[in-house]
Amino acid sequence: MAANLEPVIKSTTDALINTLVERRTLGLKGPSLKLPSLLCNLTSAFELQSAMSATWCQTHQDSVAGWKCLLPSAEKQVVAPIFASEVYDLSSLNLDVPPIAVWTNTGTARIEPELVFVFNKPLLAAQSNISNDDIDAAIGSVHLGLELIGGRFELPAECSFYELFADGLFNQGLVIGPAIDISQQGHVSELTIALQCGEQPPQIISGQHQNNNAKAPLYWLVNFLHQKGISIQSGDSIITGSYAGVLDVPLGEKISISYQGLGALTVTFCQK
Repeated sequence: MAANLEPVIKSTTDALINTLVERRTLGLKGPSLKLPSLLCNLTSAFELQSAMSATWCQTHQDSVAGWKCLLPSAEKQVVAPIFASEVYDLSSLNLDVPPIAVWTNTGTARIEPELVFVFNKPLLAAQSNISNDDIDAAIGSVHLGLELIGGRFELPAECSFYELFADGLFNQGLVIGPAIDISQQGHVSELTIALQCGEQPPQIISGQHQNNNAKAPLYWLVNFLHQKGISIQSGDSIITGSYAGVLDVPLGEKISISYQGLGALTVTFCQK
C-alpha cells in the first residue's frame, strides 16, 4: 500500500489492489471498480498502480522489467510497468519461436507494433539534470516490438481513466524482436507496417507514431519516474507508442510484421 494514500480508505484501496492482481493472475475481466472520488486524480491513481505492481511482484516473485509510455496531456498520463514474466525476448532466436500464450476471449491476440528501447546503463533517480543526451547514451539497443494488449475490465469504455491507469493501461506483456538501427531515421515519426496473417495477403498500414516522435515519450518518462524516486535499471525495456493502433490477429497462425526497411518480426499466439 502506498504510504501517502489516505489511511481512512486503506481497506478500500487494499481491496481494489487485490482485485486488480487477482484479475491479472487469472486472466479475468470484471466490472468497473468505481473508484472513490478521493482517488480520482493522477497522483492517487499512480500510487494505486505502484501498489498493484508491488503486490503483483511480491505475489509472483516477479519484477518490473520496463515501462510503456506516451507524452502526457493535461488530463492523462500514459505510464505503466511491464513485468519480467510477461516479456518475451525473441531478439536472439534464430529457430522457430514457440507460440506466445495470451489471455483472450475473442479468439484473437491484440497487439500494437512499437519500437523497444533497451537500456544498458542505469539512470538512477538520485541523479539530477538528466538530459536527452544522457538518456540517449544509456540506450544500448533499439528493437522491433509488439505490446500485448489485454485489460481487466468487461466494459473499459464505462471505466474512468484513473482505474484503467491503476490497472496498467491494458498492458498484457511485451514481445521484443530483432535489434535495428534507427540512427538515420530521425524521430521515427512514420513507419509503413506490413501485417501478414498465415497465407493471407499482407495488409499495408501507413503507420504514424502517436506522438510523432518515438523518443519524446522516453525522455519524458525518465524524468517523470525520477520525480517519483524510481530509477531506470540496466536491462529495462521501454515502449513509447504504437504505429498502427491496436491490431487483432488470429491465434494459431504465423504472424509476420514488417517495419518499413527496418526488419520484420514473426510470431504465433495461442490461448493462455
